Amino acid sequence: MATFLHNLTDTIPKIATEAVTTRRAGMCQSHFNPVMEPLLTPQQLADLLGLSVQTLYNRRSLGASMPPAVRIGTKVRFRPSDVEAWLAELESGQSSAQPVQADDDAPSAPRRRGRPTKAEQVRARQRTAG
Repeated sequence: MATFLHNLTDTIPKIATEAVTTRRAGMCQSHFNPVMEPLLTPQQLADLLGLSVQTLYNRRSLGASMPPAVRIGTKVRFRPSDVEAWLAELESGQSSAQPVQADDDAPSAPRRRGRPTKAEQVRARQRTAG
């Protein structure tokens, strides 16, 4: 895991620099702030972690352990420093994310698609009648 973190710390500045240079091409030089670290897109983060973008979105929506995200309008972005801190936290075994807990009313198995079975209809009627 230590080599992964080392490779990540080498890769993040390269990706960030690429993002800045591609965005800076159409931007006036006086508006560029070299102190602010460039933000990573979900695609860039997925590439760094070796996950799919959909996995990142799923983990975020389920409340699973993820690095803190910055919302800019409808877009989600990640600070490289937050990603590094999150990975170090995972490596030490202390994740700050709470496990996702199901509601008591929710069925234990995922709901089937389509029309309810006869047994499900009977149970639903018994719950509302009793």
